[in-house]
Amino acid sequence: MRPVVYMCHPVAGDVDGNIKRAMRWLVWLRKSFPNTTFIAPWISDILSGSDDSDPKQREAGLVDCCATVKLCAGIVLVGGRISSGMLRESGNARATCDLTHLGDEPPEQIYAHDLQLRAVSP
Repeated sequence: MRPVVYMCHPVAGDVDGNIKRAMRWLVWLRKSFPNTTFIAPWISDILSGSDDSDPKQREAGLVDCCATVKLCAGIVLVGGRISSGMLRESGNARATCDLTHLGDEPPEQIYAHDLQLRAVSP
């Protein structure tokens, strides 16, 4: 069975730019780790009209995201830094893979190997 991994990426600030960057990361992850299914449901939430700058909408989105993370095999952190939302999501994860050291943008090369998730300590 393929693992389903939730992708975390910063959103706040330059929301439009961060969504575009997150989509590039999603493409890179899918190409680099072909044996893993990656999801980022928060992208469609924002693109369909949720306002990340509205505290009530942001909170509702984070509640949904954390519920989704609990259903996944783990999370992958990308985008060059760990935001407060990403930190909150990671607190709900079974396992994690931190790729923020790769920078804001996905690398030019494709890795094409298995994703290494580390179990989160209780």
